[in-house]
Amino acid sequence: MGLSVLGGFTEGTEQVKIVQTPEHSNLQAGRIYQDVVKDFKDHGFTNVKTKAIDDLILGWITKDGEVKSVSVDGNLGYLTDDSYPADVEVIVTYHTFPIEDENTEEENQLETIHTSENIEEENQLETIYTAENCEDLNHLLKHDDISIAEDFAHKYHNEIIQFEGNIAHMMNHDTYTTRFDFLIYENIHQMVPFKFNDCSYYDLKLVGDYIPDNVHQGQNYIITAKVVEYNPISGLFFLDPVSLEYVEKTL
Repeated sequence: MGLSVLGGFTEGTEQVKIVQTPEHSNLQAGRIYQDVVKDFKDHGFTNVKTKAIDDLILGWITKDGEVKSVSVDGNLGYLTDDSYPADVEVIVTYHTFPIEDENTEEENQLETIHTSENIEEENQLETIYTAENCEDLNHLLKHDDISIAEDFAHKYHNEIIQFEGNIAHMMNHDTYTTRFDFLIYENIHQMVPFKFNDCSYYDLKLVGDYIPDNVHQGQNYIITAKVVEYNPISGLFFLDPVSLEYVEKTL
């Protein structure tokens, strides 16, 4: 014989405790998971579980332990003060870094070193245009002119250019948390808005003696990149990163 709930009690003597949810699901995303677990327990929920997703990549803004989603009795879209039995399953899903053993970490460190060396060696083998050896690039960097940018993009399509620039702005690419769009300006003249589109930390191919743990707005780099195209409507000059070498800011 099944049991039916009558005003918070079963037909037997067992009471079904009803509790209310804390802030709704959208407000939980981005918090640290231990705080969310505590909130639910403080509200009387007795079956709170956690689920780790090892999708973090070193260098990006999502924090270790940051909540991705919370479900209550399978519902990802619950609202504030929704009523549930206290023993329903609550799952707090959060981001974290993959677990690696010592051997794997050593292999990754060696791979990073070798990759950096390989990129620098490859760059030495290819023609790299700079403001010093290419009059066209020197002209491009000094002028915010659509015709100059269009001519350069056409003439040097798939060629490699290099200049010292700064990350003026970065934002998530679509809804991704580990892929970004970067707006870059050349440091001296700051005329042409260059753009890296849909790049992860590793797509930037950081090289040099010092490789920062994270990439963020305001940093300076020697930027080596392949010419993709110029969009006269947006005014953006698209590049594909070949390598970025960190440059310490000086006053």
